[in-house]
Amino acid sequence: MRCPVVHRSILTLLLLPLVAACPRTATGPESGGAPGRAAVETYTESGAVQAILVAGETLWVGTGQGLVAWDLKAGRSRTLTIDDGLPGNDIVALASGGGDTVWVASTAGIARRLGGSWSQYGDCPLGGRITAMASTPDGQSVWAGGVQGLARLSGEKWTTLFKGAEV
Repeated sequence: MRCPVVHRSILTLLLLPLVAACPRTATGPESGGAPGRAAVETYTESGAVQAILVAGETLWVGTGQGLVAWDLKAGRSRTLTIDDGLPGNDIVALASGGGDTVWVASTAGIARRLGGSWSQYGDCPLGGRITAMASTPDGQSVWAGGVQGLARLSGEKWTTLFKGAEV
């Protein structure tokens, strides 16, 4: 049985470094804020957080029920699923490819968001057991690591390294 309070606490802990790095808001009579206090906004998600990434003005949160995209400027969120072009709803890893490029690993495959649309890259040699991802700065290639090794996707070709070694 899931306890939403615990999951919210985990997300809050993950967001603490981001909040700590935020500039303080204006305070005093003209701003209506208390002197010496920073504004903190709480974000909640009912699913367990499995991956987190900030890219531009968006906070991406991978859960077992989909990918939550928080628009940090507008303060709104939307949950993306297979209906939006993701290969699966169980999001296990995220990577930024620079600009608006976001790589997403689900237990059903890998996808890349570029220019607002998703492209899927199936047949990952690691299967659905990906635990970490990293993209090249140009967003054209991605590295994926997991219990079955390390793999690199460049173009549409996978190269496997450390096969059978947990990464």
